[in-house]
Amino acid sequence: MVSIFVVKEINYFKSINLKGTVKNSCVLQQIKPDVRPVAFLNLLVYLVFVAVFDIFALIFYNPINRFFQNFSVTFWLALLVFDFLVILVGMLRFVRLYWYRRFHTYVISDDSLNLLSGVLSKKEFRIPYNNISAVEVILPFSLRIFNLGVLRVETNDRNRYFLHFIRNPKAVADLILGQVRAEEKQTKDMAETLRRIEDELKKE
Repeated sequence: MVSIFVVKEINYFKSINLKGTVKNSCVLQQIKPDVRPVAFLNLLVYLVFVAVFDIFALIFYNPINRFFQNFSVTFWLALLVFDFLVILVGMLRFVRLYWYRRFHTYVISDDSLNLLSGVLSKKEFRIPYNNISAVEVILPFSLRIFNLGVLRVETNDRNRYFLHFIRNPKAVADLILGQVRAEEKQTKDMAETLRRIEDELKKE
């Protein structure tokens, strides 16, 4: 099943112009973190919180001021400032998530997994497949409802790399693991070929 998936990705994704080692490799898949559902849900939660807080504030503040005809100016000002700050925090988180999508790219090539990030200075972390020891799929509830997840990639030198907001995370993990197995098989076949050549040379 993995090999079929790889063939489809090679035919579907066009080569992309990237710097460094990725440009010289065959790109199987380029992935942008899909933060849109989470970003909108996050903003909606903040707006709902503000609305519910305002309703409860009006309900519980009214009995205290039942002797007054109108609410005090201080109450309205405090409530307005609070709502503004909460909505501002929600908008900042919304923008932060969209910036994360804009400046992070995950590239699966034929010989390595590449993590590209950065705003002004671009950074690239290249993880050769022969250095990958495990790929774990993490499915928090807030991401799982949108068919999103996080991939944790562990290397032989005990480093961990996280790929956030991945759509269809299990399929992407299968693609990476398929490349890892293909790399292992290629290395094993090469070692077997070298050993066979050495044996033939010794016979001669």
